[in-house]
Amino acid sequence: MSLALENKVLEQVFRLAPIPLCVLDRQFRYLLINERMAEVNGRPVAEHLGHTVDEIVPTFAEKIKAEVRPVMERGQPEPDHLFSGPIPKN
Repeated sequence: MSLALENKVLEQVFRLAPIPLCVLDRQFRYLLINERMAEVNGRPVAEHLGHTVDEIVPTFAEKIKAEVRPVMERGQPEPDHLFSGPIPKN
């Protein structure tokens, strides 16, 4: 499968997924986010891209980073982990 096709498939999965999804880089910047996650955070998708969790959800950022950092350090996904908690609207 070509990289372009893989990207298109990933974008479609994000668009159609019934759950909130996002991809963060190692600086906790949003690289990809779906509408459901954007709605949870109370901002449009476009306002997330390129911005950090500190900028988008400052009151929840430390909890997000504490949960995600170990996964980034291991370099392994954690498929059975459910991240939950209240996210105050900004």
